[in-house]
Amino acid sequence: MIRVHVRPYTILRDYMPGPLGRQGTEIQLEEGSTVQDMLRRLGIPDDKVMLVFVNDMHVPLDHPLREGDRIELLPPISGGGKGLLTDCWRPETWRRRPD
Repeated sequence: MIRVHVRPYTILRDYMPGPLGRQGTEIQLEEGSTVQDMLRRLGIPDDKVMLVFVNDMHVPLDHPLREGDRIELLPPISGGGKGLLTDCWRPETWRRRPD
């Protein structure tokens, strides 16, 4: 088993078990679990999650999780001016932090 820290934002908090503080919560998963496995365990449909960050890096749903990972889940958003939000939410427009 591994322990990971999950911090969902806005409506995704509704899927979390028990009371959820502003900093998120820890959950246990089977060794070798992916982000998608974690979403299934929490009952969060894939289409409700727009972005997943693990340890501050954008990752796909098939990303394997490790002990102590910090996961942030963001839902789709709407609003803003023409192209404003759609452009900033396209991963290919982001700059990666140097390793």
